[in-house]
Amino acid sequence: MTYQDVPPSLNLLSNEIIGLAIKVHKALGPGLLESSYKECLFYEISRAGYFAEKEKTLPLIYETVKLDVGYRIDILVENKLVIEVKAVDALADIHTAQVLTYLKLSGNRLGLLINFNVTLLKKWNRAAGNRTLCPLCKELCVLCGKKQLMKFRNFKMVGYVVYGRGSFNQVDEIIAPHRKEGKPMVFLVDHFFEGKPLVSRIPLRGNDSIIFADVTYEPKTTYVDKLAQQLKEEFGTVSGVIGIGGGSTMDLAKAVSLMMNNPGSSADYQGWDLVKYPGVYKAGIPTLSGTGAEVSRTTVLTGPTKKLGMNSDFTPFDQIVLDPELTKEAPANQRFYTGMDCYIHCIESLEGTYLNEFSKSYGEKALQLCRDVFVNKEHWDDDCDDKLMMASYAGGMSIAYSQVGVAHAVSYGLSYLLGTKHGIGNCIVMNHLEEYYPAGVKEFKYMVEKNKIDIPTGICKGLTEEDFEKMINVSMGMKPLWENALGKDWEKIMTREKLRALYEKL
Repeated sequence: MTYQDVPPSLNLLSNEIIGLAIKVHKALGPGLLESSYKECLFYEISRAGYFAEKEKTLPLIYETVKLDVGYRIDILVENKLVIEVKAVDALADIHTAQVLTYLKLSGNRLGLLINFNVTLLKKWNRAAGNRTLCPLCKELCVLCGKKQLMKFRNFKMVGYVVYGRGSFNQVDEIIAPHRKEGKPMVFLVDHFFEGKPLVSRIPLRGNDSIIFADVTYEPKTTYVDKLAQQLKEEFGTVSGVIGIGGGSTMDLAKAVSLMMNNPGSSADYQGWDLVKYPGVYKAGIPTLSGTGAEVSRTTVLTGPTKKLGMNSDFTPFDQIVLDPELTKEAPANQRFYTGMDCYIHCIESLEGTYLNEFSKSYGEKALQLCRDVFVNKEHWDDDCDDKLMMASYAGGMSIAYSQVGVAHAVSYGLSYLLGTKHGIGNCIVMNHLEEYYPAGVKEFKYMVEKNKIDIPTGICKGLTEEDFEKMINVSMGMKPLWENALGKDWEKIMTREKLRALYEKL
């Protein structure tokens, strides 16, 4: 592995941790015990919303023998970033070798070796798995030998796309090459369609199975684990998982596919680039438009401690089937909320600090299509279904190469605590974001009125202090979203007190 193999999300995480280390050093200065710096850094990392483990035991496996010889990683962040804290006069080669050994034994890709016993904390050593030291200057410009670290994102996209009215009829032909003898295709279908004509059109073969997914609430890691375990016990493995439904069903299908081939719980993989192995074949067939789940590299789940996606290159669908006919019978309110999810994607992407021409081109097209449907049209027709389906695709592509912003960051807290559906949560929050997206909020409110939609209010009334703290912690943990919306100094703008005041309005 070379340093260029380190995923961009991992580099983003390491830069966040570096910023926290600088904060600790500015507060404490040099001359203290190593344990003092370690405790304070661990505190800051945990407070920032990252999953961190202190003094993480690292067993040594020699041939077939597992030896507990007392190796411990100072701090392990999100199960993927190794941090070694020092307070010495000068770093030596043995310190670098120690971090490289920890990377090798733990199977992780990147480590930070931090010496706090300096006057000014500005020069860093990153240890990467290719045994090359990478100096990091105070401007956070990463170098590896004479090669600059890849700074442009190389992201995985959906494998195959078919679009068109009636394209659902091609599903049998599309999935046929991916069938394995004796192993079923499993169709995860939104429970909304139970007993409805669409089910009779699903191309079942042999021992194929239909599971009606309960997506009353957004997917939980426990539900993903239960479904994956059920399939393993019944079939051993499966040929593939086909998701048919809205955004929650899409996310559920991706997650179950991944958990057929990855050990442990899906909660272990909530984060960036934690998924170890590709899942089984997976295809997505949306029956609602707007979420962009059909094209994203994540599957958003509510876990025991956080709401976060399984973001990885293994997550995108191998195939999507975009058939606007399938969205025709969607309830008007639900159609509006998912459509507004797409609209908000566009506003947050186009007005964010991560904006680039790739994101801009998709975002502007998606925004135009949303306006065609929700502003210019007087009545819903087939043209609306066609346009909103492509708006969802383009909106999803826009944020794939940039990020979302304030509405999504705040709504994550609502979903985690209250179980608020994603699209509804975004609308509830967007209704109060004039300070951040004045033109977008004005247009949003016009669309709400024109389409005769009642946005829920007062959902945070009566919450306890502990409830507010939980929501704030989840929301503040969405660092890339806040940085895209407000810039690198976002924490000076969106304080915990300001976020609390925003939640109280909802």
